[in-house]
Amino acid sequence: MDRSGSSSSSSSSSDGGGGGGEGRCLWKIIKIENSMISTLPDDLLKEILIRLPDLKSSIRCGLVCKRWWSSTVSRPDFVAGFMEHHRSKVPPLRLVLRDNFIHGNTIHINLPLRLSLYPPLATVADSFPSLKRFLVPDSSDLIAASRDLLLFSVFSSYYVCNPLTGQRFRLPGPPRMSGHLAYSGLVSEPNNNNNNNRRVGSFSRYRVMLMYYSRNTLTYTTIFCSETGQWIRLGEYDRFVSLGNGDVVAGNDGVLYWIHSGLQRLIALDPFKAVDGARALRFIELPGGFLTGIRGQLRVGLFQGRPRVSQLSRVDSRNLCLEVWDLIYDADGDDGSVIGAKASTSWPLVHKVEFEAADVEWMSVFVLALHPSDSDQIFMLRNRNVYQVNLETKTQVRIAEIHSYYKGKMPDLSIFPYAHPEWPTLI
Repeated sequence: MDRSGSSSSSSSSSDGGGGGGEGRCLWKIIKIENSMISTLPDDLLKEILIRLPDLKSSIRCGLVCKRWWSSTVSRPDFVAGFMEHHRSKVPPLRLVLRDNFIHGNTIHINLPLRLSLYPPLATVADSFPSLKRFLVPDSSDLIAASRDLLLFSVFSSYYVCNPLTGQRFRLPGPPRMSGHLAYSGLVSEPNNNNNNNRRVGSFSRYRVMLMYYSRNTLTYTTIFCSETGQWIRLGEYDRFVSLGNGDVVAGNDGVLYWIHSGLQRLIALDPFKAVDGARALRFIELPGGFLTGIRGQLRVGLFQGRPRVSQLSRVDSRNLCLEVWDLIYDADGDDGSVIGAKASTSWPLVHKVEFEAADVEWMSVFVLALHPSDSDQIFMLRNRNVYQVNLETKTQVRIAEIHSYYKGKMPDLSIFPYAHPEWPTLI
């Protein structure tokens, strides 16, 4: 017994730790494969890493080897190559409800079974589980979005979050303003910066705008600057706030846009220039044919990072008409911004579609959002059902049903289209 045990143990040790001849062969194979990978040239390694499905996978692989990180993943040209490779892929889009309540009543979302794995419409908590501990029921409000960044008000505090990276930053308290909060906006630095200058781990500048409306029709605006960590108070504006939806969208040019239906203007504010004391504001005339008041419902959104506006109106008792325009501006010879004094603007009509809606009450149908990357797609609320509508084919697909004890109309239902970017914004 003792002899067999000792011989067994000696053969085990001679085979290199209990694996036998097969163990030695496997170890040699691993060493050979490792040596082959380590000899890959940097340009070939880059081509492999940029084809990984997402940023997290690229960074994890880059951290495996010091040379991979220093010579490939951390270089600015890797960021540019990764973004260019993934740019042609339409990112998954989700419509995020601003909050879970409407006029104090809880909102419940019913989804078709085919869409239950990746819901196209969801609450903030369901869209981003990492934020569940941070959000306070009944006291948290999603008030603005820009690319993958979100702006929350929680009690009397404001937070900028990126649910993809898990970053969260609490802003210092804004200066005291009279009146109530009418508009809020969040925008990250313009996308026209050369991507070749970006590095993995580099941080983006951003601005937060809060606009308060007082009873004497004056508005007071303050802007937070991420570089200085300070709020800057702008001048007072008369009759700057319009009735209707309070949508504020952030373009890829670093400009905030919203509609003033009374003036029939699209207001453009560049908060990056505003904090430097430069020309930062412009009133852009809306396209001809816009209807005022409740006869025409207006919505502002983005397509490929540029503003577009829609108007939904009733043609007769049976039909609705939806029109969509894109804002085109030519800033040659100026600073490249729509704010520039030399920038000329135009509004080409990209869609005009009539829908039969004899079964729908007016004020029970709304354009909820414009698709940010598909020119033909919009999202509509119709009798508490949410539809994704193709304006080219006039096809409608129901993607959700909204339930609430609130029995009135839902014009205050606010959603944010949230698309995963090729590269996350670091704050």
